[in-house]
Amino acid sequence: MKTHFVLFCLVIAGNSFGQEKFTDSVSDCAKYKSLYYQYLKHGQFGVADAFWKKAYESCSDSNELDYKLFKNGKVIKFQLGRLLEKSDTIGIKSNLDSLLWIYQEGLTYVNEDSWGYEYCSYLIYHKKYDESGLVDSLMGKMFDGGDLPKPSQIEAYFHWKLSKSRTGKSNEPFGESANEALGIYCQLSQVCHKAMEVSEDSSEYWNVDMRMRVALLKHAPKNDMALDQIKQLNKSRSAVKSVLKSQLERDLELLEGCDKMSTDYYSKVSKEMLDAFPNAFGFASFAHVNYRLGNFNVAIEYYEKALTGLDDTALLSIWRYKLSLSYYAAKEYKKAFKYAELVEGEHKAEAMKICGDCIAATANLCGESTIERKANYWLANDYYQRAKSLGLDVSGTEYLKNAPSVQDIFDAGFGVGDKIILSCWGESTVIR
Repeated sequence: MKTHFVLFCLVIAGNSFGQEKFTDSVSDCAKYKSLYYQYLKHGQFGVADAFWKKAYESCSDSNELDYKLFKNGKVIKFQLGRLLEKSDTIGIKSNLDSLLWIYQEGLTYVNEDSWGYEYCSYLIYHKKYDESGLVDSLMGKMFDGGDLPKPSQIEAYFHWKLSKSRTGKSNEPFGESANEALGIYCQLSQVCHKAMEVSEDSSEYWNVDMRMRVALLKHAPKNDMALDQIKQLNKSRSAVKSVLKSQLERDLELLEGCDKMSTDYYSKVSKEMLDAFPNAFGFASFAHVNYRLGNFNVAIEYYEKALTGLDDTALLSIWRYKLSLSYYAAKEYKKAFKYAELVEGEHKAEAMKICGDCIAATANLCGESTIERKANYWLANDYYQRAKSLGLDVSGTEYLKNAPSVQDIFDAGFGVGDKIILSCWGESTVIR
């Protein structure tokens, strides 16, 4: 009985001692936190560092390690590093090793994605290439529903992934193949656009996305795989108008840079942009895309929309010229002629050639007599002469071999120098 009582007393005493120790740790944790923070605020980083270490030890014992403690420890080490002379290589290395330790310890105790991103920034900045796996693991959380990194962290990770020094692939345009680089960009661009939806200052994410894209497009892949990669971006269209516009502009730039402007998908994205953001320039751009694809009726429709209500005379002439080309390609020669006649400015010479080609294309169907039908070729040549006088490099004798012969002129009762009226075009030409 006496033995049992002694054991009971020892247990009680042990528990009491453990609780006192824990209580002391809790008390010391709060005390040293307060002390290091006061010295940190006043710029006394050496003293702050000493108290931070004590805070770490006591807070570790009481399970009170948190994000703020590690964040401030990092700040202290950064500030101490700035005070070191460049020649103090030992001190610099020691300070960097301490920073590395703080980041590593923080991963154990801090359940914050942002801490991992900061750790990666440290590894990336100091080119710790042997930690590539860790960097990918920590940064990968942004792809799996984790917190969003800062714009600078996304950009640094992009350049890290494409670094030749990291991969040793000196024969590639980047540290990865062009298609791998495009894939990396596409992933990070999606993160940037997701951040644009929720960030108060979306412009920083937009700027980062733009700079990454510019870097990528210097060596853009131009194969079918690139088109498939770009198509994957279509799966995450934003409901936020400004973000959607950025996504569509990005996709169009990628398609242009990867030489995919002649694809149906380029036309699809252009139409998507136009439906969401209708404007004259968008109509003209979409018309141009479809002209290149051979969709001439679609090109006609959208050039006509672009011209509706337009007051800019320079644009009027340019788009009328392109509309006339579209009508000509669609074999609607009368309408092509109509718009070509209206063209002024830099494309006037080309427009005169179109007029001549339209007249020649319909010559055999236009006129009540053989002489009148063949005389269309004289009129076609007249327009070629105008084009030539305006500086276009064309033949001055174009279509004359198809014009009436001397015998045709005589048989019709005309003479050289006479004028003949061509009813189809409402114009006259001189017999020669």
